[in-house]
Amino acid sequence: MERSWKWRRWAVFSTLAVCDGILIYLTLFGPDTRLSQDIANGALLLLAAIVNGYVFGATWDDKIKGGERLQDRPPPEGGPRP
Repeated sequence: MERSWKWRRWAVFSTLAVCDGILIYLTLFGPDTRLSQDIANGALLLLAAIVNGYVFGATWDDKIKGGERLQDRPPPEGGPRP
């Protein structure tokens, strides 16, 4: 594992854990106020942005490092070409 991905994973998973903690707290114990709703919406949007960035960032990084495309791969034995 490369060092840069080690720290990226740590940053992603720790942020996801904090957002999950906020959402669980607000769901179970938080008052039903507009501020709580805004905080929950912000946490959900942050979760979505992090997951999308992590998945697509990893895909883009793999594509750049590998220099290969899915169309250039040979088809699996006995299977159709994608």
